Amino acid sequence: MSKKLKDLEVNDFEVFQVKEKLGGLRFYINMQDVHTALRIQANRLISEAEKASYDICEVCGSKGELINWYFAKKVRCSICINL
Repeated sequence: MSKKLKDLEVNDFEVFQVKEKLGGLRFYINMQDVHTALRIQANRLISEAEKASYDICEVCGSKGELINWYFAKKVRCSICINL
């Protein structure tokens, strides 16, 4: 994600939290001094990555699906489903 933001020439940003929530990625950054147009593009990239994370196995990175795992939600492929 940092490389994609730098490719947009969003150079003045700080990643302050990356976490998993309800089976998906959450990526929080500080872009105080970034121009509004670049901020909109950066937020669009982050949103796309968050949506894509629901289809990527948390264990191996292969195509996965969102499943209920006891009291949590996880994304697992057919090979990693029991890990």
